[in-house]
Amino acid sequence: MPYFLRPTTKAIPIYPLTKEALISWRKQQEKLVQLWIKQTKFAATPGNICLLPDKIGNLQGVILGVSRNSNLWDGGNLSKNLPQGVYKFQYPDSNKVEYCALGWALGSYSFDRYRKNK
Repeated sequence: MPYFLRPTTKAIPIYPLTKEALISWRKQQEKLVQLWIKQTKFAATPGNICLLPDKIGNLQGVILGVSRNSNLWDGGNLSKNLPQGVYKFQYPDSNKVEYCALGWALGSYSFDRYRKNK
C-alpha cells in the first residue's frame, strides 16, 4: 500500500490532539505556532486539521483533532485534506495512532469499479 512507508526523519509530524490536550500542547510550542493556532481559531474538533507553517511558510507539522475516545474516522479525511508528502504520527498512545492510521487508509479507499469514466 503506498500509504505506509518506512520511518524517516524527514516526515512531517501529525499531532493527534483532543480539545483538552491542545491547550497544554500549544503552551509548549514556539510563539509562531501558538499565534498560528490562535489566529486560525483551531479548536481540535475531531476530524479537523491545522496545517502548521514554519518561519518561511513551509509545512512543519499538522494537528489532527481527535475524539476523547478512540475513533478511527477522526483520521478518515487525511488523504483528501493533506498536501502530498510523507507524514508520521507523533503520539505517545500507539492505540490512537493505529486508529488514525486505519481511518486514513479507509478514507483513501474509493470503490470505482462501476463508476463511469469522465
